[in-house]
Amino acid sequence: MTAVWSAHTYTISYTYNSGTAGTNKPTSATYDQVFQVSNPTRTGYTFSSWTISGCDTTTHNYGTTNSVTSTSSAESFSTKATYFKNLTAVNGGAITFSANWTPIQYNVSFDLAGGYIEPDYSYLVKAGTNFTLQYDYTATAVWKFFTSKGYSKY
Repeated sequence: MTAVWSAHTYTISYTYNSGTAGTNKPTSATYDQVFQVSNPTRTGYTFSSWTISGCDTTTHNYGTTNSVTSTSSAESFSTKATYFKNLTAVNGGAITFSANWTPIQYNVSFDLAGGYIEPDYSYLVKAGTNFTLQYDYTATAVWKFFTSKGYSKY
């Protein structure tokens, strides 16, 4: 009689939080085998990290190359890594990758063609949000040797 062994496998699911999956998105993994997960994308945001949950407390490996040099034994952790190995030793276990995002922001200000305005009007605006430029039309704009006579809203 000969013993037959098979490596444990576990399932992988994803929560993209309004993002779109990348190219590599495996739905299962085999213990002791490295797998790759592509970073997702989302309009108006940059991908900041994965929060990975469902891990057991055995040592799991992750990294930005196939060598997966970083380790953790936490049941949940965050990383921007794209290569993973041994996230759980539980046969039939379930791991969840949840995407974390940072909004892209733009600085919106007046172009005064060489002049300045007091007080300074500038705004930090998140991409994809509606924004109405608020301005006190009684403020004074100054150009060297010129005084403003008003502004056009268009």
